[in-house]
Amino acid sequence: MENYQLCATHNLRLNILKIENQENEYLLKCLDCLLEQPFKCVPLVKFIDSDFNTLIKGWPIIDDSQIYNQLKGMKQKEDFMMQEIKKILSFYQKLKQEIISLIEKKEKDTLKDFETRYENYEYPIDLYNKISQKEKLKDIIFNQYQNQDTKNKIRVEGVKQIVLALETLQNINHLVLDLSMNDVEVEGAKQIALALEKLKNITKLTLNLSIRGYNINSINVQGAKEIALALEKLLNITNLTVDFSGNDICDQGAKQIALALEKLQNLTNLTLDFSQNSISLEGTKQISLALEKLQNLTNLTLLLGNFSGYYSGNRLQVEGALQMALALQKLKNITYLTLNFSKNDIFDEGVKEITLTLQKLLNITNLTLILNENKIQEEGARQISLALEKQKNLTNLTLKLNQNNIQAEGVKHITSALEKLSNITITGQEKFGCQRFLANFFFLFIQHGRALQMMKNGIQMRIIRQSFHSFFLSFN
Repeated sequence: MENYQLCATHNLRLNILKIENQENEYLLKCLDCLLEQPFKCVPLVKFIDSDFNTLIKGWPIIDDSQIYNQLKGMKQKEDFMMQEIKKILSFYQKLKQEIISLIEKKEKDTLKDFETRYENYEYPIDLYNKISQKEKLKDIIFNQYQNQDTKNKIRVEGVKQIVLALETLQNINHLVLDLSMNDVEVEGAKQIALALEKLKNITKLTLNLSIRGYNINSINVQGAKEIALALEKLLNITNLTVDFSGNDICDQGAKQIALALEKLQNLTNLTLDFSQNSISLEGTKQISLALEKLQNLTNLTLLLGNFSGYYSGNRLQVEGALQMALALQKLKNITYLTLNFSKNDIFDEGVKEITLTLQKLLNITNLTLILNENKIQEEGARQISLALEKQKNLTNLTLKLNQNNIQAEGVKHITSALEKLSNITITGQEKFGCQRFLANFFFLFIQHGRALQMMKNGIQMRIIRQSFHSFFLSFN
């Protein structure tokens, strides 16, 4: 206020604002001016200190009593609003509490209702279990048959006892060890390998660890490797039979066995049963590489088929059949040959590769060829007939072509080849394929009665009788 001008009349500081509607250029007055002539005024301090919410009565309207009361009421608006907000918040807080309480009550009622219904649902099941006495039966089963782990341990322990016995028989030269359909597992295979590698004088060995069940543990790749490491040390062996069917040794296991076989150059008789072992082209190739090095072999049985009804197994296919054919054609001394490539999808092309090899093995006297479920058609049957015609030294033939697609023309090819084999004994039950062509097979044999007459001195008629019997049954 010190900086305001002085009153022109009284030379005093201007402290008052004149608010009357008078035509006077001097609106700012001092206190003496107020005393000399009364007029409506407002102290300047109120203007200096006022803010947005400050109301000054008489300013800017001289007669503002009505609007002033309204403005004064609006000043109380903020307090009123805060009070109303509190009321609203309080209302909804209580409402939420009531709603939550109702929801919780509904939740409890629903759960209680569900529990009641569930108890009613469980009642017949409890009653059934009580009547059937399942718990007692389970107790009997548990006490009579220990759990699978315990059973496996007992069997592995049993293998160890066998191994201990074998270690005392180190001078034996002929051993047949049949542990088929047992849970030998990898540990058991390892124990067997430890015993075998000590039998330095052995010349004939049969080892059967085959399994054909879903609930029996296999030796797998590692078990096959352990056995292979033992076999490669038996350098005097001449007759060897290894049956690992159903053991899932895969390509790696087959490779390990093949590497061991390469070192057994004294072998003359070899039987390998690797049926249902998930062996594919790579494993087949390893086996074929080993076989072609065993030039002293005269008797070979190679079983790489798959069990009927199993969905997984070996997969030779056409390329695998070719690999085997290339190896077999180098075994010029073979006289007894058994091949089982059933259910391997070798088709006509694979059959052709095998039969081309058979045409070069002219010393064979006993031949077993099992090619069931391989989608063989007319051309495959024709290739088989061409191979059979070349086997002039055959005395025993087993030919199984079950569940293929060979029809009348294919049967004709095979029967035509049979009539040229005058000194053989035929065994096996021929089911060539589609039922609508079974009658053709019958009439073709009648048509080739001359062939049967030529072979009557050496042929066993049982195969013919069995075939016709099964054919006629299939029509009933």
